[in-house]
Amino acid sequence: MTHSMARLVGPSGHVYSFDFHAPRVAQAQEEVSRHGMARHVTVACADVYAAGFALPAGVWADGVLLDLPNPWLAVAHAREALKERGRLCSFSPCVEQVSKTCDALRAHGFTDVTTIECLVRHHEINKVAQDVPRCDRTAAPRLQRRWSD
Repeated sequence: MTHSMARLVGPSGHVYSFDFHAPRVAQAQEEVSRHGMARHVTVACADVYAAGFALPAGVWADGVLLDLPNPWLAVAHAREALKERGRLCSFSPCVEQVSKTCDALRAHGFTDVTTIECLVRHHEINKVAQDVPRCDRTAAPRLQRRWSD
């Protein structure tokens, strides 16, 4: 997700990514460096539920993206990190999480709260030959048509 956001903000923007799991932070820092994004991405170890988003002094976020098991616990901190009219996006797999997050958003002054379901369905199409019995046995046999080139 951090890589996608870094590509979206481009060279003039900056992405701050926070994770509570130190080994994952180290891996993300290495990936960001290896992919040439270190100047535009900061990855830090933080518990955003308890401590919030440790942005540098005077830096306010245009948007906050929450991909957490309990996003409603981070909404108050996200509000503090956002610029006026900033946006918050949260990914949640179940309706209970969505409901709690929407309640927290409204309680902290967010307006225009919208929920979108993202559902991907894969369809596999296979050609299957089937013999279909004729129901009308008295009908005349089908005429065979010859196709010319």
